[in-house]
Amino acid sequence: MINKKNISRFLLFVLIFFILSFITIIFVGCTKEIDYTYLVNKNYISTNTNIFTDKLGITSLKPKTDKDFKILQLTDIHIGYGPFTTKKDKKALEAVCNLIENTNPDLIILTGDVVFPVSIFTGNNDNLAALKAVANVIDKYKTPWTMCFGNHDAESFAKYSKTELCEYLESQSLDYCIFQRGPDTIDGMGNQIINIYNFDNSYNSSIFLFDNGMYYGESQISGYQEITDSQVQWYSQNIEKLYSHFNQIPISYVFYHVPGLEYKYAWEAYKNNDENVKYFFGYANEKNEKISSPNNLGSFYETMMNLQSTKAIFCGHDHFNDFSLEYYGVRYTYSKSIDYTAYAFQGIANKTEQRGGTVLSLKGVNTTQNNIFDIYSIKLTDIN
Repeated sequence: MINKKNISRFLLFVLIFFILSFITIIFVGCTKEIDYTYLVNKNYISTNTNIFTDKLGITSLKPKTDKDFKILQLTDIHIGYGPFTTKKDKKALEAVCNLIENTNPDLIILTGDVVFPVSIFTGNNDNLAALKAVANVIDKYKTPWTMCFGNHDAESFAKYSKTELCEYLESQSLDYCIFQRGPDTIDGMGNQIINIYNFDNSYNSSIFLFDNGMYYGESQISGYQEITDSQVQWYSQNIEKLYSHFNQIPISYVFYHVPGLEYKYAWEAYKNNDENVKYFFGYANEKNEKISSPNNLGSFYETMMNLQSTKAIFCGHDHFNDFSLEYYGVRYTYSKSIDYTAYAFQGIANKTEQRGGTVLSLKGVNTTQNNIFDIYSIKLTDIN
């Protein structure tokens, strides 16, 4: 027997969808350009990190003083840049400014879903305009910064492709963006290496960024793509290259958007009191403790464990998860998110506990302390 109540709900949903779609069609393309750089504190003093290309041809950074080198991870900012999200965008960029000004980082890394070009929620699908709004704010802090792509930054319904976003990020219009799209012989765009040097010019460690914000098919329904074999091969070759040049196993840290399946394994091991897990902070706060990882582990995990270089991995994507666990010697950390828009049905605009950022602090930054690091999260409400 047909449930009339369910049919009524479905018809109501269809009606709302078409109404919102009609409104969206009217508003798309009518968004006024908004300059949010006024949110930046004019008295802010950057750490003035040295940016240079080292002998390996890799973009590299070095502090100007003998101090801890701080990397600020910001994730899932989700700027809509449309008429439906103006107030939320302002709040999100205020959060970005507060986090940067509070931490005074040497490097800023955005781990995907910087923008949210979903017209039905934002009234705009211009992902390039949205990205420019964020980039212009961050660049004002005169601090090296880069990003990897998430699953929403250049989805099929967005106005601009990932290639076009890369062209902007690599352009002369940004003074402090050190983004590189990476080799075109491997999957994804934005696969990048950054070398960190000590104050005394010795090598400290390397940052690897992966574009893993990809789907198996055209949309989120198809599931997430694990780090592919071509990306793993690129990672492995560069670890070996660093090892050969510096005559030591390089210390490395990995940043990407979608959590790998190893995040799920680490969380399940923690819940089962596995002795191979060490808890640091946070929790899997998504509904039913969900971890939205690919279904396949891929070859990255085994390669990473065999090479013994990577000490910590950082991701975003699940906006309520914020845990940090060490699993078989590798630290897995979810950054707190910034989103005010994408999780609309979960009421995220009015929630506060999950909003913030994450800091990776390389301790000392000198030849005797190049394998000591600290990771901690910053809750936005603690600095407002």
